[in-house]
Amino acid sequence: MKFVEKKIPIDKLFLWDENARFPDQYYNSDEKELIRYFLSKPNFKIKEFIEEIANDIDLPHLEKVVVWDTSDKLIVLEGNRRLAGYKLLVNPEIVQDIDKKLHSFLIEKKAVVNIDSGFLLDCLVSEDKDQCYRYIDRKHAKGNNQVNWLVISKFTMYKKWQC
Repeated sequence: MKFVEKKIPIDKLFLWDENARFPDQYYNSDEKELIRYFLSKPNFKIKEFIEEIANDIDLPHLEKVVVWDTSDKLIVLEGNRRLAGYKLLVNPEIVQDIDKKLHSFLIEKKAVVNIDSGFLLDCLVSEDKDQCYRYIDRKHAKGNNQVNWLVISKFTMYKKWQC
């Protein structure tokens, strides 16, 4: 089996410092620095993502985190923004010294979601890094072959749900 589905606590999962979103100088950085880098880039929309996590904490996860099991660490190759969001909700102090407004926002959201470092994420785990890359390619390069709903389709579905 190339992947195993597991529920893993967020404190056992580590951000991938070689993620294409990080510049080379972030390789071998600690997680706090990686999370702060995500936050420094508005186009990564971390705050908006955290808002969604908080609003939908009661829903099943739509996507599984893809994890490479190196036997030393469980490294998230797909789902780093998501993991960063959860880690910030568990530990808002990561940003306390750099952004008081964001820190207050995180404290407020943490009270809503009421999660700790043992919160479980749905994961696909593989010891084969190439298989993880295949998954990432399917999602990011091929868009998982998804087609967005047109406005008329959304309206039609909304009307059906209202009946």
